[in-house]
Amino acid sequence: MDKNRQFLQSDRFISLPGSRLVINPYDFEALAPAVSQSAYSQRPGMPLNIGYCDPLIYDRPGINWQNAVTVYKDTDRPPQARTVWRADWSRPDEWKTIFGRPAFRTTGDALIMGVEAAEGEPRLHSIESPPVFCDFRRVVLRIAVSSLAEGSLFAVKVADGAGEPICLTLSREPGDYEFPLSFLTGLTPGAPIRVQLHALSGSGELLTVTHVDITEFTDPPIPIESDDYRWHPSYIVNTAHLKEDKLTSTDLFADKQTIIRHLSVPSGRTLLAGRCLGRCRLKGGELIMENGAWSAVLRLYGAETPAFYPTMADFFARRNAGVEPDEKTSVWSVRLDRPGDYFVVVRFNDGGVKYSLPDEPPDTAELIRKRQAELSGCLDSITFPVIREPDRIEAKDISAELLVRAYNTAWYHIISALLPPSPETGFAYGCMATGKASLWAYGAPACPYAASWETFYGLIMYARIDPGASWEMFRGYMELVEESGMLGGESLPSVKACTAWELYQLMPERYALAQVLPAIERYLSWRTENLRWIYLDITPHGDQKDLDFVASALVDMSYFTKLCRLSGMDEKAAHWDARRKELYAEMTLWFFPGDAPPRQIWYSDSGKSSPGHALTVTKALFIPELAQSEKVKLLGLFDSVFDPEKLFGGFTGVKLENMMYTIRGLCANGRAEQAHTLAQTVIRDIVRTGFFAEEYLVDGEKILPSGVRPSLFGCILLINCMDFMNGDIE
Repeated sequence: MDKNRQFLQSDRFISLPGSRLVINPYDFEALAPAVSQSAYSQRPGMPLNIGYCDPLIYDRPGINWQNAVTVYKDTDRPPQARTVWRADWSRPDEWKTIFGRPAFRTTGDALIMGVEAAEGEPRLHSIESPPVFCDFRRVVLRIAVSSLAEGSLFAVKVADGAGEPICLTLSREPGDYEFPLSFLTGLTPGAPIRVQLHALSGSGELLTVTHVDITEFTDPPIPIESDDYRWHPSYIVNTAHLKEDKLTSTDLFADKQTIIRHLSVPSGRTLLAGRCLGRCRLKGGELIMENGAWSAVLRLYGAETPAFYPTMADFFARRNAGVEPDEKTSVWSVRLDRPGDYFVVVRFNDGGVKYSLPDEPPDTAELIRKRQAELSGCLDSITFPVIREPDRIEAKDISAELLVRAYNTAWYHIISALLPPSPETGFAYGCMATGKASLWAYGAPACPYAASWETFYGLIMYARIDPGASWEMFRGYMELVEESGMLGGESLPSVKACTAWELYQLMPERYALAQVLPAIERYLSWRTENLRWIYLDITPHGDQKDLDFVASALVDMSYFTKLCRLSGMDEKAAHWDARRKELYAEMTLWFFPGDAPPRQIWYSDSGKSSPGHALTVTKALFIPELAQSEKVKLLGLFDSVFDPEKLFGGFTGVKLENMMYTIRGLCANGRAEQAHTLAQTVIRDIVRTGFFAEEYLVDGEKILPSGVRPSLFGCILLINCMDFMNGDIE
């Protein structure tokens, strides 16, 4: 086993409950599947990456401040720069189309991507440069994007022909972009690289690029690479062994708005650098970066005042340094000339509140003790299951010790997912972020970091720790249900009434229940008329019926009926019981036709259908009044796929609800042995991927974590399966 395999890849980010900040966020949209979270956060340079859940962001990820602090070894020799390649727009034949139809043209000074596309034609246009021979560890790639069509976005990738292309950015904003490729892992030294440009969505002229070049440097600062990584729930330690000495870096939170990097440097010739965000100014030893509604304050303890560079290329070449930042500043840097301890403290100010940093450096040892005590206290109310190695399937390299660590880590992720209220958007409640470290922000505009599926399961889990807080967050989120019954953001399968029921079992608050019932009813009325995925302008056809949504609605309606009876509303309970029977009858016609196998998707206008994911269909086993003929079909479908020798028991498209509904449905239909075996494959294979992902796809002998990652879904699926194996979930 790899020496770092004892640590999960998901052991990479940390945050505090109620903080908007994340150390080591993961850009799941931009990064290729081949680039793991560990490779992303453990790149050369020992980067401190900071995520910020900006409440004013909607329909795009939160702020990802990559390379807020990086560590280099100085060569003490003046670097020299040379341009090894520059795109020549007079030679469009150098570029080739790698996806979609040929969809670019050049003018004398620009490349323009995208053409008018007919209905059904690809909305993704991708082109690739000729091969460029250079040492990628010593180069900076620069790209200037002068315009981008509204509603479009572009990606920049590099490839070496051997592996998956590595995405450098996925952006909706024009501007000048720089990418020091020395931070990358996954490219092959000595192999030529190719630059890829991708324009996505929209039609017409999507993207105008005026400049692309690659500059190579001799004797540039060399990013120091950690060879020992230690993750703890409250701090992260990186160590680089340099000959007989070692350099250590400890990253942690001072409080909910402040992050610290503590560096122990053995000798001189060490450079610190960092990428600036927004407009920069220097005031009283503090570097203040302002960007709209928030600002970040950075202070160095033990070091001299930094120098400021307009670009990364200028920093690498040690040219154009300034003593004051200005509107062109993108990089700060300082040389650490003596051995000893240095501190970089970064504080985010939001909501119009301004803070200064203290004159003395922090006591990181005391802060670590404080953070550890706080997090341990959060888990005091959790009953931990007895965790053993898998005994029904091949355990592969999964030990009981690793499973315990995974279970604990999943809980720390759930605790860390809490976000504070957002007065900026008028939302007075905290929320449970769908994927805090992934900076997922596609929910309702007033509360963009919460999804109407993962978040509710997160509230159910968090209620084991603080049911009152879960009630409060749930009540706030249900206030966002519109009069029409729609809940803003991505419309996902329903678990609203189930959440209220579970919260009530832990904390029987009749007043809180009375407050949320009208919103749940409005939502269920809308849901039963819209039994499909709905999101912005990329939703399926209006006549689509999806068993994923129908099965969830039927289960949730049963919980709502129980809530109505609990509240003395027998007439309303009878109404919803009748409506549920109607929907059940419709489900039979739509998804269980005659002697045909069950299906997931059906279109009422055309009569067309799709089998979908088997696991999404078998989740219907959890519906209690399922007819015998439907049980036979569903169990037959399960038997046709299930193989305990395969990854995830032979299933793909594995998500929390479809897996747990299937497991519980198997138990309800006399298949408890298969249910427990399936649960063990889930536990083993989630831990083997190292990712808490929204979904798990299987490709032969490979598992591809997919969707939002890290995600509450992956955490909760692992916990639920472990609790199920312990007999804590029926």
